[in-house]
Amino acid sequence: MMLSGFTCPLDGTKREFRFCQYDCPARCMELPVLLSLMGSRDLKEGTYSVTEILKPPRIVNYNRQAAHYANPFDLMFMQLGTAFHSIVEGQRDMCPGHLFERQLFFSVDIDLGERKVTLTGRPDQYDLNTDTLTDYKTAGYYAVKLLLDGKWEDSDYRRQLNLYRHYGFPNCKKMQLVMLIKDYTRKLKREGVPPLVTIAVPPIDGKEIESDTKIRLFDILAGESNWMDCRDCTDAERWKSKSGEYIRCDDYCLVAPECPQFKEENNDTRRTKPDRADR
Repeated sequence: MMLSGFTCPLDGTKREFRFCQYDCPARCMELPVLLSLMGSRDLKEGTYSVTEILKPPRIVNYNRQAAHYANPFDLMFMQLGTAFHSIVEGQRDMCPGHLFERQLFFSVDIDLGERKVTLTGRPDQYDLNTDTLTDYKTAGYYAVKLLLDGKWEDSDYRRQLNLYRHYGFPNCKKMQLVMLIKDYTRKLKREGVPPLVTIAVPPIDGKEIESDTKIRLFDILAGESNWMDCRDCTDAERWKSKSGEYIRCDDYCLVAPECPQFKEENNDTRRTKPDRADR
């Protein structure tokens, strides 16, 4: 299952898409924008996409097994990325030797011993003239600056492009990200930072890619029948900040309200928090 409906930003109730589309007496945003956020895709048992396996296994299986809802305002920046992709692909007829997302789909069987799992991928762009694989992203400047400085540890983008190259495009000679800075300011402009940045993606050894892919798939399959059986998320997967906050859990994860790891930690925090009279 994918997104089943919206959590109303006005009163917090869970609403099916149909209600938001036809029956809501006070829509939170214009209908065309709301409709653009309702998109979903079919999920097939035993088949996982490259972008999917880069997520924590608990999130992957929750998304597949549980009906869930999201505040439409929380989805807006993701939609900005979709619009950016559409603008690029709209120029396909004017770009000889370039293939785009719909033409680049691939699938490959991964042998896990007792069973096989299908891995699929759909990169954004491939230049046949130079054998260059390109993915388009929107991100805040802080994240872009880290990658410009060669700090890939907290980003899945490098692994994503290398998964595409290894399993779908073995003739690829160059990988790159084209990143639109979504919080671009006059200050950045004065500092000479362009709003659109191209970043070369370092290669990863093929054996490492294959080993990591199998580990990720085994982790996902452990919760294939019940997402609660998945391992806990790591600090890196939870986007732990320097101040100790778990940014993904607090602000982005749809699983968090039902996640045993998140709930246990919150209960521990409440138990250890001193009473007002003790402060």
